[in-house]
Amino acid sequence: MTVGAPGQEHLSRMTVVARGDEPQIRQICSQLGKLLDVVKVEPLSGKPTIERELLLVKLTAEPEKKAELLSLIETFRSSIVDVAPRTLIVQAVGDRDKNDAFLRLLRPYGILEIARTGETAMLRG
Repeated sequence: MTVGAPGQEHLSRMTVVARGDEPQIRQICSQLGKLLDVVKVEPLSGKPTIERELLLVKLTAEPEKKAELLSLIETFRSSIVDVAPRTLIVQAVGDRDKNDAFLRLLRPYGILEIARTGETAMLRG
């Protein structure tokens, strides 16, 4: 679940990711719609959407592996957002599968900490 301001005063946009069959998703939407503060529930499954997740990863940064690590970060169009003598923090934005693949490739370099926002989504067009 992600929450953020949609640009309208006094409102928040919540994106809830739930996996299930059609009746389960309808039930979830129905229950959310019953909440007093909910203005609108819009299921996005089956519709053209953009889905993204923010991933922050703190890595050990051994000098002999830095060039190799920088190449991997560039390949995934990620960026370094913090540098310390022995660590790096890398930011990646993408869908869950891309971020999972990135993490698998980073594991041998020594992951110290991971923070993930969870997916957020928006209809295309």
